[in-house]
Amino acid sequence: MLQNGWVLVHDMLRARSEDRLCPERYIRADELDEYVFGQVRQALLDPQQLLSGERAVLAGAPDENELIAGQLKRLNTAIDAKQGERARLLDAYQAGLLDLDELTRRTSTLTARHSQLMQEKETLTSRSAELATQNRLRYRLAGFSERIAASLDDLDFEGRQRLLRLVVERVRVSG
Repeated sequence: MLQNGWVLVHDMLRARSEDRLCPERYIRADELDEYVFGQVRQALLDPQQLLSGERAVLAGAPDENELIAGQLKRLNTAIDAKQGERARLLDAYQAGLLDLDELTRRTSTLTARHSQLMQEKETLTSRSAELATQNRLRYRLAGFSERIAASLDDLDFEGRQRLLRLVVERVRVSG
């Protein structure tokens, strides 16, 4: 056990002082291994447990997919409007209603706004693709649990160790 950066041990000689003695009782390594593997196994076989944690974090937040779809629709409408404005400006210039300086000034303003809208659209499209990837991952999680269920119980000690090292950062025992 770690405490204030020190490793606590049961043996007084190795601990070198009473304040570094571990206060917890001895635990058999095989029993601890079995318990930890059982907890990890339960989590891996139940994708709903993982997804429920994610849902708890996202609870109350509006559906981001719907928000992005609405924003993309608004941006597409605005982009189309800017293209229509550009066409009308060119028509007005060709009809002699605008001089070249006025056309240039208005066109540069339209071009800047059009570029800004296209950048926003690109950002939202990228976010939408990320959400789609996350959704595919959620659907695959259930399939993963089904596939792993068959092989999880057949793992030998080394296989269990490799799996635990992949998914567990630290085990802390108390009480």
